[in-house]
Formats: sequence, C-alpha cells, structure tokens
Amino acid sequence: MDVDRFLAELQADRHYRKQLVVHHILPPRPARTAELDPPMPGELAQALAREGIRQLYTHQVAAVDAARAGRDAIVVTGTASGKTLGYTIPIVETILADRQARALCLFPLKALAADQQRKLADLGLWRSVRVGTYDGDTPEHDRRSIRQNAHVVMTNPDMLHQAILPHHSLWADFLANLKYVIVDEVHTYRGVFGSHAALVFRRLLRLCERYGSRPTFLCSSATIGNPVELAERLTGRDDWVFIDENGAPAGQRHVVVWNPPIVNEAAGLRRSGAVEATYILADLVEQGTRTLAFTFSREEAELVLRYLRAALDSRGPGLVAKVAAYRAGYLAAERRELERQIGEGELTALVSTVALEAGIDIGALDVAVVIGYPGTLAGFWQQAGRAGRRGDESLAILVTRSSLVDQFYAQHPEMLWSRPTEEARIDPSNVYILGGHLLCAAHEQPLTDADLERFGPGAADLLPIFVDEGYLTKTSTGWMFCADCYPAGSLNLRSATDERWQLVEEGTGRVLETDEGTRIWDRYYPGAIHLHQGEQYLVKETSVERRQVVLEAVEVPYFTNPALHIDVAVLETTSERPLGPLTIGFGDVVVTRQTIGFQQIATKGREILQAFDLSCPARTMETAALWITPSAQLQEQLMAHGHDLLGSMHAVEHALAAALPLVALCDVRDVQGSSTLDHPNLGPAATFLYDTFPGGIGLAERGYEAIEALWRRTLEVVASCPCETGCPACVQASFCGSANQPLDKAGALAVLWAGARSEHRSTDDADGRR
Repeated sequence: MDVDRFLAELQADRHYRKQLVVHHILPPRPARTAELDPPMPGELAQALAREGIRQLYTHQVAAVDAARAGRDAIVVTGTASGKTLGYTIPIVETILADRQARALCLFPLKALAADQQRKLADLGLWRSVRVGTYDGDTPEHDRRSIRQNAHVVMTNPDMLHQAILPHHSLWADFLANLKYVIVDEVHTYRGVFGSHAALVFRRLLRLCERYGSRPTFLCSSATIGNPVELAERLTGRDDWVFIDENGAPAGQRHVVVWNPPIVNEAAGLRRSGAVEATYILADLVEQGTRTLAFTFSREEAELVLRYLRAALDSRGPGLVAKVAAYRAGYLAAERRELERQIGEGELTALVSTVALEAGIDIGALDVAVVIGYPGTLAGFWQQAGRAGRRGDESLAILVTRSSLVDQFYAQHPEMLWSRPTEEARIDPSNVYILGGHLLCAAHEQPLTDADLERFGPGAADLLPIFVDEGYLTKTSTGWMFCADCYPAGSLNLRSATDERWQLVEEGTGRVLETDEGTRIWDRYYPGAIHLHQGEQYLVKETSVERRQVVLEAVEVPYFTNPALHIDVAVLETTSERPLGPLTIGFGDVVVTRQTIGFQQIATKGREILQAFDLSCPARTMETAALWITPSAQLQEQLMAHGHDLLGSMHAVEHALAAALPLVALCDVRDVQGSSTLDHPNLGPAATFLYDTFPGGIGLAERGYEAIEALWRRTLEVVASCPCETGCPACVQASFCGSANQPLDKAGALAVLWAGARSEHRSTDDADGRR
C-alpha cells in the first residue's frame, strides 16, 4: 500500500476540511537475532525451518533461557513480534526430552487457543508432541483422550475454572507432570476478569502442590505500565524475569490522527466519528485494501457496517459483500467463518469490537482504523498493531470522537507515542469475587490455614459466614465444602453474573446471538432496535423466565437510546479529604438502576423523533464510589452567578468520568456517574463516580487517589473546548441516562477552577516551606 498517496487523495477530496491533525511516522526497525546455547533439538529446528524460521530474535532467546532455568518470565514486546515462539520452543524441547512432561496454555479467548493449536500443528511434530484444545466446544468423546494423552492442553481460564480444577482427580497425571503454565495476552487480565483469573491461578497452584509439581509460568503481554506487578498479583509469585527488548523487525508504520470537522459552529458539534470513518473505510474497500476497523461497542460496530454498506452500494458491484461485522455475542461458528473469510481474502474489511484486538491470526492487513480512542494507550497500540503484522509498511488511523478523551488526544496527539502506558489494576481481595473462589477451592479440597494465606487476609473473615450459610463445615482437615451444589458452575469469570440470555428471531426460532444478564434491560427493553450484521431487529418481548429476547426483523429509519434513572446511597465512608471548597470522599455505596424510557433517533440527522416512557425492573448493586460535594459557600456562589447547581455538578460528573481513563486503565463504561440534589447522606448536592461491577474493582479508588491529576486533566480539556454551552468534547456524555439534562458548562468550569486553585495554593505553600 502506498500510504502517502492514499493520505494525499483523502486531503485532495472536495469534502476535506483539515481533519488530518498529525501524520507521525515510526521508522522501520531491523531484526536483532541471537543463538540458543545449547541449541534446540534437531527435530524442532528442522520443523521450524520448514516454516521459514531459521533464526531467533533476541527476546525469544531470552524467554527460552529463562524457561530452561526454571524462572517465571514475562515477555512484553509489540504486536506480531513472535512472542509465542518464546514459549513454544521450551515446551516442545522439554516434551521431546521427557515424554511425561505436560504444559497448560491459557488464552483469554477460545479463538486464540484454536489459532495457536493450528500453528503448533503446522510444525508437523504431532507424533512427538500431542496437542489438544479443551474448551466448551470440545466434543465429550474427545475430552477423555485429551486428559489422558495430550502433552499440551490449550484452553482458557473459564474452562480451567469450571471444568478442570473441580475435576482435578481426572487430571491427576497431567497436574503431577505439569512443567509450564503459559498465560498469553496478560494485559487483558485486568479488572473483574483479571481479579477472577488471579484466584483461579491460586487454586491451580494449590492443586499442583497436592500432586507434587511446581510449574514455571511463561507469560506474554502487550505494553502496559506495570507488567511485572500484574504478573506477581496474578500468580502470587514475586521472582520474575522481565523481557522487553524487542528483537523483531518492523516495517515503517504511519500513525494518523483524524479529527472530524465541526458541523455546527454555534454548538461546537463535530461530525460523528462513525460517519467520518465510514468515508475512509469506503475508499479503502474500493481500492481493495485489507482493513480492520475497531469500534467502541457492539452497537457502533453494527451501525458503522450499516453506514459502510450504504456508502459502498453506489460504488461498484460486489463491494457490499466484501465487508462484515465481528463482535462478541455472535455464535462461535459465525465468528470462525468470519475469521476464515478475512484471512483468505473473501472479505476486504471487518468492522470489529475489541473482540479482534487480541492476536488471532487473520492474515496480513494493511490498515487499522480505530474509531474513537479505545480507553487505554495499551489498547490503542494493540489495535493499531493489527496492521502490518508481516513486517510491511502499514497505516493506523485514529478517528476521534467528540468525547473529552478523544479531543484531548486531538489537541495533544504526541501523547499517543510519548506518554507512558497505563497500569493494569486487579483486586483479588474483592470479597464479591474472593468468596466464590473460596467455595470453589473448598469444593476441590478442604481449605487449610496455609490456604488462607494464599488467598489473602480477607479470606478468613468470609469462612464463618459460609459456615453459617451451610456451605462449609470445620473439620480436622480444614474447612470442607458441604452444600449440595456445584460452586464453579455459578461463578462467571467475565462478569458479575452467570446469566446468559438468548436472542431469538421471531417466527424461525433461530438463535441469533447471546448476551449476559447484566445489560439486558439497557439493551433489550420493549421497542428497542437491535442490529445484527447490519440488519435491524425490533425487540418484541423480553422474558425473564426463559432468559430470552424475541426479535422481529424490521427496516426503520431510526435507532433507539434508553433513558435511565440512577440512585446512589452511601453505605460507608472509607476515606475523605478536601479539595479547596469541595470534599472528595470514597467508600461503599448501593446503586439502583432502572430503564424508565427510550428515544427513537433518526439514523440520518440524529434528531429525536419520539420519546416513550417505560417501567422496566430496577436492579441494585453494592459497589465502590468516589463522590464530590461542594461546600455551602461554593453552592451559594454558583447560584449567585446564575449557574444551575445540579447542571454544574452533572457536567463535572461527565467530564471527570470521561477523563478517568487518563489516570486508570479502564473503559469509560467501567465507571459510571450520578449527580443529585438533596442527597440523604451528603447534603444539598453530590456527584458520584462508581465502579460498574459489584464490590468495585479499584477504578473509583484510583480516581480518588489521583484526584489532583484527574482534576487538572479534566479542567485543561473542558477549559480549552471552544463551545459555549457544552458539547460531547467537554461535558456531554453519549451514555448519559438523562439525555444530558441538565448541564451547565460555565458552572462546571467554576467548580473545576475552584478545586484547581486550592491545589495551586497547596503547592505554593509547600514551595514556601522548602
């Protein structure tokens, strides 16, 4: 692909309005190789040579050396740098030397496990090294053979948790001879999923000790701010070899930030990032350029596909059939077929969610279009790195949205490549997560005092509760599981609930996709429009009894957006501190959430066509939150200057929530907010930011800890926004449950400046004391 020519064509187009903010070029990187000492076995060397691999990169050799020494190691290098070979070589050479040796390879996605099994099979060593994929799609008749005969088992943490550890007696020989545990894509083990996985790994190591093995961990990760700390917290081990010098070559990489033009000067409104990206994607598809586009959500992926097909319909025959969507929720068979089609060139472009962010091999791609900043620098570079995976020249385009964070990077694009990547945060001590794993561990074998140390200080406090509830009983051998249930079966690693709902097409009964129960009333309320592969479906029925959503195929000129009512009550204040005339608090809260209506919004023009009232079931959740309360004096000043008090605090809520990914590794929807007047616990006005997962996962806590930095970043972006009354780039939020009403940007700025001035005063005081 000639990147310079393509960008020149975009800028020469009659619709170009200086959207190109920056064109940054990352120079090519030469390969740096090294030799293994001693060399790998001849059988393995010959197998790699047949695949065109005759030399190893320096980071691959470092990983093999660590594995040979029995050292836990984590490799942190860029996308498509050959990290997997760093653990494939020690696995294979260990098995060739010891036929009883076993390895467990864990991947966050089933597709990744299948992809790696294919690559290992391509080495042609199947007579010497038997490999099996053990996941939910593995036929029952194959599972026994894999347990008994496979040297290498490819699986995911979910299957390890629900199907392997609870039945460890069937895996006794495997666990007794386990030499390596591979954890691929470690950077994805954050938040709720990472906290669950950390406890699964503790359960695994506990059973390995029972059977007399101590496996070595070999991990790989994209770049994050705390890879070693994350590996330590995941595994409970603290002596790691850290490998981050990338020896793999890379072609020249072009990074472009593309900011949609302002279409309403008075309101400061920009063209939708999804619409803007559609024009770029249509040009790429028309030229036959292999492209992967990333979107923020399932709904946006479907909407962009719908826009793209409409744009391609007039450009030439057959182009509409060259694009498709790819996302979670689709059935496994449909996803595997899409992977095959893009890999073999039947499709030119896929519009995906983060489901394709991980390293599933879908062939060589020329361009990655990232529609909206994905929330973390690690995520951005992982998505951008999907292009040019064969070392060729590549292009990554960040098409910014109107959100605060996106516009921050439009104003400071150099921060994309100069700012350190964020840290991954997990909290295995979260009692909502820990409790379930203690029951699973007790079900596997009685819990001892030594086990309680492994699971952390909060474990001992939970045992009396489980005894009272009839789940555990104290015996001479420890705390034994005594309930008539299967605890692993009711504990989902990916979310706070194990509920899975089916989306069924009316008339045919065909299951289109599945979804988790936590989002049902946000997405599938009566009258909602749902998209699947760009086709519209009307929600006809949402059945709690059947856990089923019935959909009718329709064609309408609108999409829908829910109206939400959120109430937050403080249960306990853990910490509190002043920020000038404001008080910042942190603690435990209970959140009540209810869908109370929805809007029909025109697909073209985005105007509101009609609004409807609903009364869907309310959902409650206990979680962690930070809150902000203005002093009585600040409230009086705001109202004296004509500011709307609730509108001011509501705008501050949106701006802080949108800026939180700048200080914490999270998605903007991992933390939500609520603002209210006359709060029963906190007084006349209060603004909350709370974790969207029961018990909290440390994100609101991180915001509380870094409130000064968060406050500065928020003020900088809001104050520099040219709009007068507020826009999506500063204080409006696309996911606001009250349709961004009321909002007072000027009042929000007054609040932000008040907090910022106090910080400057405290800094000046400190300078004076020095």
